[in-house]
Amino acid sequence: MGVRGLLRVQRPEHAGGVVYLLVLAASVLGVVLAAAGPWRAGVSVVAATLLLAALARLRLPQEEAGMLGVRGKLVDVVMLLVVSGSLLLLVVGIPEQLGP
Repeated sequence: MGVRGLLRVQRPEHAGGVVYLLVLAASVLGVVLAAAGPWRAGVSVVAATLLLAALARLRLPQEEAGMLGVRGKLVDVVMLLVVSGSLLLLVVGIPEQLGP
Protein backbone atom coordinates (compact mmCIF):
# COMPACT_ATOMS: atom_id res chain seq x y z
CA MET A 1 0.00 0.00 0.00
CA GLY A 2 1.49 3.30 -1.06
CA VAL A 3 0.97 6.82 0.17
CA ARG A 4 -2.24 7.14 -1.85
CA GLY A 5 -3.74 4.18 -0.04
CA LEU A 6 -2.97 5.75 3.32
CA LEU A 7 -4.48 9.11 2.37
CA ARG A 8 -7.68 7.68 0.90
CA VAL A 9 -10.77 8.78 2.82
CA GLN A 10 -13.52 6.23 3.24
CA ARG A 11 -17.09 7.37 3.49
CA PRO A 12 -19.44 5.72 5.99
CA GLU A 13 -21.51 2.95 4.44
CA HIS A 14 -24.52 3.40 6.72
CA ALA A 15 -26.50 6.27 8.21
CA GLY A 16 -25.24 5.19 11.65
CA GLY A 17 -21.67 5.84 10.51
CA VAL A 18 -22.55 9.43 9.65
CA VAL A 19 -24.32 9.87 12.99
CA TYR A 20 -21.32 8.33 14.76
CA LEU A 21 -18.95 10.81 13.14
CA LEU A 22 -21.23 13.71 14.10
CA VAL A 23 -21.42 12.43 17.68
CA LEU A 24 -17.64 12.09 17.77
CA ALA A 25 -17.11 15.64 16.44
CA ALA A 26 -19.65 17.17 18.84
CA SER A 27 -18.17 15.26 21.79
CA VAL A 28 -14.67 16.50 20.96
CA LEU A 29 -16.08 20.02 20.76
CA GLY A 30 -17.67 19.58 24.19
CA VAL A 31 -14.43 18.29 25.73
CA VAL A 32 -12.46 21.19 24.24
CA LEU A 33 -15.07 23.64 25.52
CA ALA A 34 -14.93 22.08 28.98
CA ALA A 35 -11.14 22.22 29.03
CA ALA A 36 -11.01 25.79 27.74
CA GLY A 37 -13.25 27.38 30.31
CA PRO A 38 -16.94 26.91 31.04
CA TRP A 39 -16.85 23.23 31.98
CA ARG A 40 -20.62 23.05 32.55
CA ALA A 41 -21.28 24.12 28.96
CA GLY A 42 -18.80 21.59 27.61
CA VAL A 43 -20.15 18.70 29.68
CA SER A 44 -23.68 19.71 28.70
CA VAL A 45 -22.70 19.54 25.02
CA VAL A 46 -21.32 16.02 25.50
CA ALA A 47 -24.46 14.96 27.43
CA ALA A 48 -26.79 16.38 24.77
CA THR A 49 -24.74 14.71 22.05
CA LEU A 50 -25.02 11.32 23.76
CA LEU A 51 -28.76 11.85 24.21
CA LEU A 52 -29.11 12.51 20.48
CA ALA A 53 -26.99 9.43 19.77
CA ALA A 54 -29.38 7.36 21.91
CA LEU A 55 -32.35 8.70 19.96
CA ALA A 56 -30.61 7.99 16.65
CA ARG A 57 -29.75 4.45 17.78
CA LEU A 58 -33.37 3.92 18.78
CA ARG A 59 -34.63 5.03 15.38
CA LEU A 60 -32.07 3.32 13.13
CA PRO A 61 -32.56 -0.34 12.20
CA GLN A 62 -29.75 -2.72 13.17
CA GLU A 63 -28.54 -2.95 9.57
CA GLU A 64 -28.11 0.84 9.35
CA ALA A 65 -26.73 1.44 12.86
CA GLY A 66 -23.11 1.20 11.75
CA MET A 67 -20.71 2.03 14.58
CA LEU A 68 -23.59 3.14 16.82
CA GLY A 69 -24.61 -0.50 17.06
CA VAL A 70 -22.20 -2.10 19.51
CA ARG A 71 -24.50 -4.48 21.36
CA GLY A 72 -28.21 -4.99 21.06
CA LYS A 73 -30.35 -1.93 20.43
CA LEU A 74 -31.76 -1.89 23.98
CA VAL A 75 -28.33 -2.13 25.60
CA ASP A 76 -26.90 0.61 23.35
CA VAL A 77 -29.79 2.99 24.02
CA VAL A 78 -29.84 2.37 27.78
CA MET A 79 -26.07 2.85 28.12
CA LEU A 80 -26.11 6.08 26.12
CA LEU A 81 -29.03 7.37 28.22
CA VAL A 82 -27.32 6.41 31.50
CA VAL A 83 -24.08 8.17 30.59
CA SER A 84 -25.92 11.22 29.26
CA GLY A 85 -28.11 11.43 32.36
CA SER A 86 -25.12 10.99 34.65
CA LEU A 87 -23.29 13.85 32.99
CA LEU A 88 -26.36 16.08 33.29
CA LEU A 89 -26.65 15.18 36.98
CA LEU A 90 -23.04 16.25 37.46
CA VAL A 91 -23.72 19.55 35.71
CA VAL A 92 -26.72 20.42 37.90
CA GLY A 93 -25.52 18.70 41.06
CA ILE A 94 -22.06 20.20 41.55
CA PRO A 95 -22.35 23.57 43.26
CA GLU A 96 -20.72 26.63 41.72
CA GLN A 97 -17.19 27.09 43.04
CA LEU A 98 -16.43 30.67 43.95
CA GLY A 99 -12.84 31.76 43.46
CA PRO A 100 -10.64 32.98 46.36
